[in-house]
Amino acid sequence: MSQETNSALSFETLDVISNDAYRDGPPHELMDLMRREAPIARHRGIEEGYPEWFWAITRHVDVVEVSRKFQNYSSAAKGSLMNQERPDLEVARLMIDLDPPEHTRLKSLVNRGFTPKAMRMLEEHFREVAVQLIDEALQESSLDFVDRVSAELPLIAIA
Repeated sequence: MSQETNSALSFETLDVISNDAYRDGPPHELMDLMRREAPIARHRGIEEGYPEWFWAITRHVDVVEVSRKFQNYSSAAKGSLMNQERPDLEVARLMIDLDPPEHTRLKSLVNRGFTPKAMRMLEEHFREVAVQLIDEALQESSLDFVDRVSAELPLIAIA
């Protein structure tokens, strides 16, 4: 795994995780720059409620390596919880933050609910929910579609 960086650029304080960074869509230019100049870069948390620091890994080959070598690149230590200040969340164990074998065991249980057949059975329900969310959003004079609709639908789906 490479760790090329351009010393003229500082990627440590770039905002790659807040909602604002994605408000106008994915920051493709920033990600392209990071893949070229700092494919593996340590970032500082940009505001309260975010991790103190985290690693941004932007190239597929590096993501694959990190995913396969969990012994070297564990997510379990701090994980993906954004608000580390809340003690009640410190005990939460999100699947994305687990390493094998626990992650593998849970993944095999969860995957049963995501087969093509299972998805076909839920498709009509999710279409109805999407239509309802859009109908409700159209009643508002202005809105942020990401916050109001596209962020809401996945939350309803996994609830």
